[in-house]
Amino acid sequence: IAGDVDLDKGDVIRQSGIRVARLEQDLPEADDQRVFDVVASGFGGTGALLSEYQILAYETVFDDAVGARMAHLQHQIEAADGWLLQQRVEEILTRLELPAQKYMRELSGGWRRRVALAKALVLNPDVLLLDEPTNHVDIAGQERLEDEILAHGATSILVSHDRSFVRGLGSRFFLIENKRLKEVESPEPHFAAMAAEHE
Repeated sequence: IAGDVDLDKGDVIRQSGIRVARLEQDLPEADDQRVFDVVASGFGGTGALLSEYQILAYETVFDDAVGARMAHLQHQIEAADGWLLQQRVEEILTRLELPAQKYMRELSGGWRRRVALAKALVLNPDVLLLDEPTNHVDIAGQERLEDEILAHGATSILVSHDRSFVRGLGSRFFLIENKRLKEVESPEPHFAAMAAEHE
């Protein structure tokens, strides 16, 4: 659905202009990127320009070389309507109560999951793909995650073994079994069957 993997057969037909974003199963790295940089990276090259501009503005001793570089970046950002994208990043950071200038290495798994969600939501997607979104997240974090996904209003396609999360978000349910996809009225009997198999 995301278009990252070539199909063995069949077709995926997308509406023209549709925006698809994905919340990956794996957490973002606990590295030296700032939260702002990770979220802005959702915008690709323009996000990188915004990140560099912010670093120069907030963390660098100003001199002629820095001023010239900032002027060049400002021109590139304006040409790409980047200031509007920066406003979008700041709105998402505020909504998810994320610390823009903190480094990813300073955050717990639950907070890094929230950063990953912000990176997906900043694109204002029409379709949001969620791959085991509750991994590494405590109960309070799961509730916050659920609230944010519902508030965003995008069509969400969710893959999860977390039954309470599925119940809270799902309106249609599909089961993959023996390489076949079938729609079911409720996931509950299948959760019960899986639990029985593991006992």
